Parts: sequence; structure tokens; C-alpha cells
Amino acid sequence: MKTRKLLILLALAAMVLAGPGQARSDCAQGGLIIYSYISSTSQPITAFFFLAESAPPNNWYYYCKTSDPDMIRYLATAQAGNAVMSIAGNAASCPSTGATRNMGVVKSANCRTH
Repeated sequence: MKTRKLLILLALAAMVLAGPGQARSDCAQGGLIIYSYISSTSQPITAFFFLAESAPPNNWYYYCKTSDPDMIRYLATAQAGNAVMSIAGNAASCPSTGATRNMGVVKSANCRTH
């Protein structure tokens, strides 16, 4: 009986200590950066990157923006090298309609292996 109560107590303690899980509400997409636009007229400089799941032509594109100079260089280099990327933006969810679909501000980007 004591063992059963102890196990129940340990299970409840584990659930309380674990706390609520953190939900991910990012918009993450993968593909090629097919177009970029860097606005040098705004301060800080803002860059927009358009991502397609495959080489053009496509019916839709995802786009994201960043003002982080290191991220701009990283994504511009990826575009120049035709690297397949995985990019996460801060949009609450990925839009599923429209020719251009806003991913929000870039949170992370990684080069994917083929």
C-alpha cells in the first residue's frame, strides 16, 4: 500500500514539475530562396527573401524578412549557392492561400542536406 501511494505521489510530482509544454506556433518552410530584396532606404536595413518548394515556376511563394545583418548575409549566400533551406518565421501559422504567403520575421534558418 505504501509503495502504491509513493508511486502515485512521484507521478503527480513529475507532472507538476514538468509544467505545461511550450507550444510552437512558428511558420517553418523549406525550399530554395528564389528571390531577395534588400531595402537600403530603411534603417535598419530590411531584407525580404522569397522561398519556393521547388525551382520556378511556382503557383505560390513564402516570404520572410529580417533586419539581422548576419542572417541577411547567410540567406543571401544560400540563395547564391542554390542551397535548399529550412526557414522558420514568427508568423502564428503558415498561410495556405494566396500567391505570396507571409512567414513573418526570420527566427532561424538552416541549410538542409539533400
